[in-house]
Amino acid sequence: MSKIIASAVIRGAHKIVGQAEQKWQQAMGKWGANEPVGFPNTAYYLPVIYGMLGIPVQKLGDMEQILNRCKGLLPPPVREEHPLPYLGPALDAGMATFFAEELVEGIRYLEEPEFYTKMEEKCKAIVKPLRNAIHEYNVKAQINHIASMFQIFFTETPVYDYTTSKMADTIMFMKYHAKLLKRGVFVPPSQFETCFLSSELTQLDIQNTIAVITTILREQGKREVKR
Repeated sequence: MSKIIASAVIRGAHKIVGQAEQKWQQAMGKWGANEPVGFPNTAYYLPVIYGMLGIPVQKLGDMEQILNRCKGLLPPPVREEHPLPYLGPALDAGMATFFAEELVEGIRYLEEPEFYTKMEEKCKAIVKPLRNAIHEYNVKAQINHIASMFQIFFTETPVYDYTTSKMADTIMFMKYHAKLLKRGVFVPPSQFETCFLSSELTQLDIQNTIAVITTILREQGKREVKR
């Protein structure tokens, strides 16, 4: 593994674990060790931690042992004289990051219980006008969404599994993606990926995204009519 990449991974892991510990300490001061934590609609506590470590995290106090595991996984920062290989330490840093980020998300549900509901509403605010545009301009496309994710598939066939997704026009998607980039909207560069919305999106960002994609769909609809 590249020394540059390994260095960045390890430095980032130290930063994220530190942030998670700070957030946990703040939460402990506010709610106490017995405050329940978890993700709604799951029976697996914090699922990444439970799946990898077999440790159920049910209360804020349970997070302490996970933070200690994170700190135990953190390798020292890569230095000039550090010998190869870097892969093992980088992987350990990655696992520490996974666990730390999940702790942060668990605490988020205490701090902002409506956070993901609001994210889903943002997604619906984008998807509804785009679905209307697809219908209005007779574009051969489908739009799927769940929670705060969505994707447009350029096919007349409803997309619900691997087979139907493979019916999408990938060349059309490439052109769509290129037009979005030119107009300042970045989405994943593959028909088979999905758009994850950021909590940093403002109402103006959402309106701009809708306007740009709608314009491209209208242009596409006109071309299909000419055919």
